[in-house]
Formats: sequence, C-alpha cells, structure tokens
Amino acid sequence: STSNGTFTVGSTGIYLVTGFISYAQNTTGTRGLILTAGSNPTCEVDHAACPNNITRVNISKIYSLTASDVVTLLWYQTSGSSLNVTYVVFNIARIA
Repeated sequence: STSNGTFTVGSTGIYLVTGFISYAQNTTGTRGLILTAGSNPTCEVDHAACPNNITRVNISKIYSLTASDVVTLLWYQTSGSSLNVTYVVFNIARIA
C-alpha cells in the first residue's frame, strides 16, 4: 500500500527502492532524499542547488525486507525559504 511517500511491504523478499525529485530553481542550499526501510540503515543523498536550472535528485537502494516493513521516501531542502517540488517518483519492485 502507498500513502504520502510510504509503502508497506506485503511479502518478504529483496526489493529495489528508487526515488526521484525535482525542485524549482534556486541558488541556495542543498536538496536531498532519504530512504528508510524497516530496521535497515537509512540511505541518504543530497546535492548542491543547481544555480541556473531546476535541481534533480535520484536515490536507489536494494533492501532485504520482511512482510509489514514500512519503506519511506523523505525529501528536504535547505534554501531557507519554501521551494516548489515539480516532480516526485517513488518506486518499489520485488526482485527476489
């Protein structure tokens, strides 16, 4: 099931989890994504703001998950003001 950047795993297995976000143009700070999954370590990636264009951030991780584990995609930015998010993708695929 999905809701607001969360997914509850239905069956135990190996999963590929990916996320993508696109932020409106701004020259200040960083933009980032964080994945959390059950009791697995957090995976985080961030990028400096792209001064002349929108900033895009990708993240991917393979997790061993158990039924009922919750996977979450979180995003943040440190520009000091509100920024529009122009696109978000959150995918989960069982691969084994």
